[in-house]
Amino acid sequence: MDIYFQLKTENIIRSFNKNYLRLNHPIFYKFLKHLKSQENRSRLSFGEYLHAIFKEEIIKEEFVKQLISEGFNDIEIYEEAPTIEDCFMDLMRKK
Repeated sequence: MDIYFQLKTENIIRSFNKNYLRLNHPIFYKFLKHLKSQENRSRLSFGEYLHAIFKEEIIKEEFVKQLISEGFNDIEIYEEAPTIEDCFMDLMRKK
């Protein structure tokens, strides 16, 4: 990869200043449908994970408790940096 594009990509990802989680649940479609009904987040489905971008700051533990109380017990949650695709899709939603 050209060093210019590599640095540009890293800068785009670094400037992504939103709350972001990667999520998974054994009953993925039901989980996706449920999260789509929530107003405080946008979601992107990439492969086996749901990439959730939150409009407000969230507390992971409270979010997990909320999902468990709504019947989603076996949740996988990963806090990590978004990918360039996440940044691109979020930008496209704004256009």
